[in-house]
Amino acid sequence: MSHSSRAPRPTIGRLSLYLRQLEAFKADGVETTSSGTLAQSLGLTGAQIRRDLAHFGPFGRPGVGYEVTPLIDRLRKILGTDRISPALLVGAGDFGRAVAAYQGFQPKGFELVAAFDTDPDRAGRHVGHLPVQPMAELPHVASLHGARLAIVAVPADVAQNVADRLVAAGVLGILNIGPVVLDTPAGIAVRDLDLAAELERLNFHVKMRAPDAHDQKEVLIVDDSEATVVFLSEVVEDTGHRFRVARDGIEATVAMKERRPDLVLLDVMMPRKSGITVFQEMKVEPDLKEIPVIMITGASEITGVNIKTGEEMPTESDGDDVARSFGIILHETLAGLTPEGLIEKPIDPELLSERIKELLD
Repeated sequence: MSHSSRAPRPTIGRLSLYLRQLEAFKADGVETTSSGTLAQSLGLTGAQIRRDLAHFGPFGRPGVGYEVTPLIDRLRKILGTDRISPALLVGAGDFGRAVAAYQGFQPKGFELVAAFDTDPDRAGRHVGHLPVQPMAELPHVASLHGARLAIVAVPADVAQNVADRLVAAGVLGILNIGPVVLDTPAGIAVRDLDLAAELERLNFHVKMRAPDAHDQKEVLIVDDSEATVVFLSEVVEDTGHRFRVARDGIEATVAMKERRPDLVLLDVMMPRKSGITVFQEMKVEPDLKEIPVIMITGASEITGVNIKTGEEMPTESDGDDVARSFGIILHETLAGLTPEGLIEKPIDPELLSERIKELLD
């Protein structure tokens, strides 16, 4: 039995999230990362990522963490997207045409190789670059391309018949776009995408979470990491408030003077002007000194010193006396400040959310 066959389904689902974020890191020129950094960008924990990856063997190197490109290659191999997988499309209506026009399949390792429709009148037309073929050709075409995946975008009343014919043609995985539950034999993987049902769920969360506009507060997020900004903005939105972003200390100062925020999430270490300097300047500005501040730092993991307590702690990297000395200085500096919160990276989203609510609600 392979490692992947023993992995829980939620773990497989998270692998796609890890792959997408690692590809974003690579696009930004990041060569190595840690479980903590990857977790922080996705709102998870480093322990969760390490448990998920452990299902598929050893990953990473002590003192280095994860090399981004090799990890991307490993995950693509696990997910089977290290090579192009052919897929069939059944349905040449509005949804089918939209699917055929989508340009994101090939970069992820998939290629639509044929299109079909249950309506004989649509045979011979084109969806995207594919000619629409009659369903009678399905077994031959599926065998010709070795297609084991299919996307079904047909009316609900014919979806089950289409699924039966796909299974008979050797298809093992079906993405079903429509409001019907397909009955398939054991061993056939089905994923349902019902847009109306998803909007119902979304509407429920909006109604439950969204406060009246006059109850919303504004949070200024100050951080130079794009991944951290995305993560923090999602936490802020989940609390029902809005946000603005400043990419460094200088931008933060300008943004606060242009419009006073109700709360600042302030990264400690940034280029041009540190979060510590921004905080100190805020406290001598009459219009800014009463703004609550939650300071965000990953310095403990980087320096090997717990910034809150000043105690040494184990890290993923080798010991570095200079880094530890810097950590002790940061601890002593922060001890002399009085922010309303100090939260370590990787950020616990529940802890941060609770603190935001305490300060704003």
